[in-house]
Amino acid sequence: MRGSDLMGDELRAMRGWATGRVNSGIGRGWWGSAWVWLNLVRAGVARDEVRTRRAIGRRLRQSAAPDRWIGAIVGGGAGPVVAALLTHIDPGARPVLDAQLAVWEGSCRGLHPPDLLYGSAGALLAAAEIDALCPGAVPRALAAAQGREVTAALERLLGPESAAEEVFLGLAHGIAGLLLALEAGRVAFALPFARDLRVRAIDFLLEARLRGPGNIAGWPLTPVDRIVPNAWCNGTAGVALAAVAGQRLSGDAAYAPLVDCALPSTFVLRGGRSVYCCGAIGQAQILLEGHHLLGDGCWLRRARRRAAQCDLPRGGNRTFNQGSLGARYLELRLAHPGRLPLPGLGPLSA
Repeated sequence: MRGSDLMGDELRAMRGWATGRVNSGIGRGWWGSAWVWLNLVRAGVARDEVRTRRAIGRRLRQSAAPDRWIGAIVGGGAGPVVAALLTHIDPGARPVLDAQLAVWEGSCRGLHPPDLLYGSAGALLAAAEIDALCPGAVPRALAAAQGREVTAALERLLGPESAAEEVFLGLAHGIAGLLLALEAGRVAFALPFARDLRVRAIDFLLEARLRGPGNIAGWPLTPVDRIVPNAWCNGTAGVALAAVAGQRLSGDAAYAPLVDCALPSTFVLRGGRSVYCCGAIGQAQILLEGHHLLGDGCWLRRARRRAAQCDLPRGGNRTFNQGSLGARYLELRLAHPGRLPLPGLGPLSA
């Protein structure tokens, strides 16, 4: 990847961070810069600065308002996740976390889609990340309610009645994201997740793939599509991330065929812009996560090869999903393999 200053203006000072609350979330707003900076401090990659921590606390207090979405990548779950990171580093920030949780809990009571990007699956993953950072902070009733909604959605999509609706497959809006969220809820809160449901979801994803040469395959948006995206949000890369993370969280060998197919396919398949959410930066990040979770150096080498093909996103977009922050964070993760997490993976992000 082109670019030599790993910290960049996006992380050196808060004036370089994305601003505003029109698009809330780690993926779309200033919360992403705060999440990255706090994780860099935790890992010893960036110097801890009290002034920056206090400024993050002030921004959190100023932005504490109900949100129509409840995930962390997009939605109000970002506030308590960032506040939990802040509290993990500085226990004196616990009142900020409690206030963020109260607002978020109110937002979670409404009707939301079950998906990872906007809805219940994203909220459950956010709750699991918060719990790993600050055990006991998340009311179990909140996590249990999101778990029931995600379970019901996955059972419906895998059942006979799914023929009457469009079944999405990917991480952001489909079966892969629901599967990952239930694994995180089981680990963090001991929420029920029947192995039969896990296996049926894995088998459904394997059956829905479009096969290529050897064990290479691609995942379309839905089983009836014939277009194969390869991105964090939809397609092969997102399925690979759910498979690798799900295998790590569950220890279930049922994931092995999905990992063995989806992760190599993420490297082989090309396409997409140089962004995190829908493009090549996300592909490189998932290959890097394969190295982190599987301990196999081949995925680190492949992540570096994919990253070398990316250009830094141009223009004034400084966000994680579509802008320069996602590119900077890939550079930092490649420079410090195994020390910095991906967002949105529940306990694996903490």
